[in-house]
Amino acid sequence: MPAIELYTRKLESVDNILTEVFGYEVVYVHGESFKRLVHPETKDEIMLYDYEKGDHVAPFWRDVFTDQKGIGIELCLRVKNLSEIYQKIDKIEEVWNSTITKKPWGTEEFYFRLDEGYLFRIIEGSL
Repeated sequence: MPAIELYTRKLESVDNILTEVFGYEVVYVHGESFKRLVHPETKDEIMLYDYEKGDHVAPFWRDVFTDQKGIGIELCLRVKNLSEIYQKIDKIEEVWNSTITKKPWGTEEFYFRLDEGYLFRIIEGSL
């Protein structure tokens, strides 16, 4: 079960993608600056921070919004219904997404990227 922390200026928008498209559930909210989401089947956790709105401190030495963002971060989510998920993501104007491709190793997948640079790789397969 991975637990991932993401820093974003668009907490509500990212929350909507994770809940409405991928089925995550919000299990804890702290003011306007923090949400903890859990997937009901996999129990994977994603924590969303908007530290411009909150009073918590980023756990690293630099500002993630003024320095390079999300570099090297790729989150891989496995879904049962790739085509349906792709159609939902493709309608969201504020995220870039690739097309669905079949990889040489046999998986079908696509990517989408948030403004902060976080790259999500979405793979079809059983949970």
